[in-house]
Order: sequence, then C-alpha cells, then structure tokens
Amino acid sequence: MRLGFYLIWPLLWPAPGAAEHNALLPRPQQVRYGSHQFPARGLSIHFASAPTAEDRFSAQNLSSCLSDRMGAPVPVAKDSASELALVLRRTGTGPDLPIPEERPGSESREAYSLSVTPQGGEVRASSSAGLFYGVQTLCQMIEGQGADAALPEVEIRDWPSLAYRGIMVDMSHGPLPTEEEVKLRIVAYARERHVGVVPCLELYGHLHDVFRVERYADLAAVPHGSEFNPLKPQVTSLLEDWVDQMATLFPSPFVHVGMDETWELERFAKAEAGGLGPGELYLKHFKSVAGLVNRRGRRVMVWADIFSKYPEIIAQLPAGTVVVPWSYGPENDYNHFLKPFASANVAKFIATGVTVWNQIAPDFDLSFDNIDTFLSTGRQYGISGHINTIWSDDAQVLMRSAFPGIAYGAAAGWQGAPVGIPCTPFGLIRSGPRTSGPRKHTGTI
Repeated sequence: MRLGFYLIWPLLWPAPGAAEHNALLPRPQQVRYGSHQFPARGLSIHFASAPTAEDRFSAQNLSSCLSDRMGAPVPVAKDSASELALVLRRTGTGPDLPIPEERPGSESREAYSLSVTPQGGEVRASSSAGLFYGVQTLCQMIEGQGADAALPEVEIRDWPSLAYRGIMVDMSHGPLPTEEEVKLRIVAYARERHVGVVPCLELYGHLHDVFRVERYADLAAVPHGSEFNPLKPQVTSLLEDWVDQMATLFPSPFVHVGMDETWELERFAKAEAGGLGPGELYLKHFKSVAGLVNRRGRRVMVWADIFSKYPEIIAQLPAGTVVVPWSYGPENDYNHFLKPFASANVAKFIATGVTVWNQIAPDFDLSFDNIDTFLSTGRQYGISGHINTIWSDDAQVLMRSAFPGIAYGAAAGWQGAPVGIPCTPFGLIRSGPRTSGPRKHTGTI
C-alpha cells in the first residue's frame, strides 16, 4: 500500500525514480530504487532453508501473483536456486501469529527486507509472518505484462509502526456462521495469512436480543433492558459458559469482553446495588469477567468509555487489562480519550470507525480523517495497537462498500505517519468530473 510524494518520511531512504514505479500500500519504512530491472520470464521461486507450511503458502501466493501477470506458470522449485530466482530466506523461528507483549520496530516479528537486482531477488525475515508481508510487497511491484513483466531493482526494509493492527466486524445484527464455518473459513483462513482472530463479545450491555428470550429475561438489570444484573449468581454461570465456548473456538491469546455504553448502570445502582456507586458496580462486574477470561489463559480487552466516565476506578483495573478508547467521528482533541489511561500506565489500543452505518455509501472523508487524527494522538500516548471497526447497528450495512476504509486503516496502522488524503494513490470513483469544491472520496482501491 503506497503513499504519494507529498508526505515527509523520517525513516525513508532516498528513492530516485520512485514516482516511475508502482505505488505500494502500505509505504515501506525504507526503500531505495535502482535503475535496472529483473525480468520475470524464466524465473522460479526457491527457499534458502527447509520451508514450513506457512513458508510454502507465501511461496504459492507469490507464484500466483507472478503467473497472473506473466500469463505463464512460475514454479516453486525444490532444488537449489537457479540463476533467475526469487529466494525466500527465513532466518529464525518467530511466532506465526500475534502474541502478548509484541513489540514493533525493525527487529520485530513481522519485519522483513527485500532486495531485487538484475541477478535475482530475495525476501528475508526472521519469521514466516515477515516473509508473508515481504511477499505482499513484492507482488505489488510487478511491472508490465506477459513477456515484458519485470521487477524493478530495489532495496527495502520494512516493519510495522504498531505491534497490533486489526479490523473489528460487527456480526451481531446479521447472519451468523456456524462453529465449523468459524473454524474452517475464518480462523484457518486468517491463520494462513498470519492474522489472529479475537472474539469480541458483549458481557454487560447491548444484550436486548438476549433478554427477549424468556429463559434469560430475568437476568436483566431493569425490565425490558439491555444490561445484565451483575448481582445475580446465574449471570456469572452464564458468562462462564460463554467464555468457555469462545476460548475453545478461538485460539487467540486475547478476548474482547465489550462492556461499553452501559447506560442503565446508574439507574440500577441507585435502586438495587446496596450502596455501591455505579463505577464501583461496573468495576466489580468487570473484575469478575476478567477473572473468567484470565483463568483460561487469555488476556482481556475492554472498551474504555465507562472507565473514562468513572476515572476513579482506572487505578483498580486488573493487571494485564488492555483498554480500547473509541471514537468514530471528527474530534478537535482526542487527548481526553487517552490521557487518564496513560497516567495510570494502562495498556492501550485505540478504535476508529469506517462510517458506513445509517447511510447508503460510506463517508470516506470522515473515516480517513478519523483514522489519521486519532492514530496521531494515540502514538503520542504510546498505544500498542489500532482496531478499525465496522458496525451494523441498522442491520442494512453494505459491507463490501467499506473495503477501502478497511484497507486504509490497515495501511495507517503499519505506517509511521498518517496516510494523508490529498496524496494517496487510491483510485477514486466520482459520479462526474470534478469542477470545484473539496475533493470527495467515494472510491475503491
């Protein structure tokens, strides 16, 4: 994924002739182009050492990219490298999927280097994940078609600026996959691409659909409400079952427990909590839920808005909690979302949104600005990760139209600087020729 030349990149090598080559998305941290090319005709793909299944997947991915552009098969060879070869060189045995306490940077698990000369090419990384990301960049660099297909002479070093980058897709208002579909079509598919799938549940509020079922109706905090009564023992038993199911289905070391927008909290605390304030009641329930998750060897993620409303309870968060402040609209100042957690030294992600709910077409101007500005503030406060979100509250979201926003968020979390609307290489689709006024982005990648 690539950016335009208007941006200033403190980690970018001089790149003579870069404008003559394909734009890459995300923009590598360091790139230097040469003046020669490596012809694709007659080349093959090789491994520098015994490949894992993940390495073979990357090699086949690269073979498919090259074969499509050339109109002829590019083999993944089993013998030693030939004269015209692209070599995949894994130098370590780093984890293939995200783990707790990941660190970004040039020595990170996902970092890679890529070199193409007139004599051949090499992708080098310490893990299969790094090789995979190097292959994704290499696939974008192919120039020309058929017999004229070639790779430019180049040296690249690249790594993520954030350790964790993700997309959260709300599936609670539409068709749900079966357990077998989750395992085979979501978890397995993501694993091949070095993506961990984290379950995001609602374990306090937003449960109106649950309480419509008669057997659960008396677990609500208020009649016809949407939040659990955390004082009922049956609630703990039910949540224990839910957490067990999710921990079995999803191998991720993280579980997101939701718990946002509990607007009935104050009303219930005043009437039923026996002297507990709303913040204390919320914290008590959160600690109970976190204990259920932690006992299964998982780390808790939680939306941050209620902790922000009752900042006096932040200091009592269980160790290891990851809070996720969220904001999906334009803000003049994002500091108040992050400062209380930074002061308490709590681990933080941020969540942005692709604005696609309650409207026919996504608002990319709003979405891209939200991603760039919130990420910029988040980096100042030392966030560890970025979650882009798509919500389907109105149950009529046209999900595929949001794909450009998903890609934009993925690029923004990898790069060290804002993607920047005026200078992106996105293909823009307009209903007619632009005449005057601000640029409106309603297009695709």
